[in-house]
Amino acid sequence: MLVLITVQANIPAAVFSRGQGYEPLERLISVVGGVGTTGSSLLGAVGLSLSLPATAYTAGPMPALPQHGTGRGPLIWGPLFSFAITLSELTLFGFGPFFCAIVGGIGVSLLVERPALRGLHASS
Repeated sequence: MLVLITVQANIPAAVFSRGQGYEPLERLISVVGGVGTTGSSLLGAVGLSLSLPATAYTAGPMPALPQHGTGRGPLIWGPLFSFAITLSELTLFGFGPFFCAIVGGIGVSLLVERPALRGLHASS
């Protein structure tokens, strides 16, 4: 649990915050996360950590599109729909929003951005 919380959440959030000009208190983040995880474990398997998406939205610039490369490049609509579907609670045949985001994003790119998709395929 410690490795998952630290490597997948706290370190990337701290690195992002540092890149935005903040000085995150990493030791305090680790202590609060450890104490919170220990306390919440009495109620079930719950880990307490920083959330990288929430950190990106609160510590970074606030554009209409997230700064994850979604608005750059030859494909725009497929990644944008994929991002929106990921944030939803959409399920398809029992699969969650992440699977639906992949299927939906590829489908939108195939329907709307076929020339750009061909250009990417030809360049690879």
